[in-house]
Amino acid sequence: MSTTINTYHNSKWKLIFSNIPTITVNRDLNSIYENFIKSITIPDYNIENLFIDFKATRKRAPISRKNDNLTPIMLEFKLNEDLSNYLNLVEYMQQLRYGKPTTEFIKNNTINKLNVIFLDNQKREKTNIYFTNCFIESLSSLPLTMGDDTDITFTVTMTYDEMKFSAIV
Repeated sequence: MSTTINTYHNSKWKLIFSNIPTITVNRDLNSIYENFIKSITIPDYNIENLFIDFKATRKRAPISRKNDNLTPIMLEFKLNEDLSNYLNLVEYMQQLRYGKPTTEFIKNNTINKLNVIFLDNQKREKTNIYFTNCFIESLSSLPLTMGDDTDITFTVTMTYDEMKFSAIV
């Protein structure tokens, strides 16, 4: 009886947004974001340590708070034809910058949950890594090149409150 090791393949995942604050119709999330995702970088996860030297030994004590020093998520999107996936995010960031519509906008209008669903080799959903209360902190520039017909991409950098995971049964 021989066993084979199934490794994970890079293209077997999908991304699902719970919401984007400037989009009021949820079907638009799929058509302008989830269908145009090119890549995501799942951030590293670190624990800060305090080192205690006593006599001839060194002990470690974790000192990280639950959501302190989390590395941001990086998403890369293909730009859609009418630029709506980029312009919605610009509008969201402008509302944050100019304090519209209210000062509570930042706290109440985050992306509630960003789900990264991992698929097995038969494209069945297996594991979900999700990020809560995502906040867009950076939106890249758009590189336009005359005479080049390749896809234009842009990058979104987000902070979040916590990274969690669950198995899908």
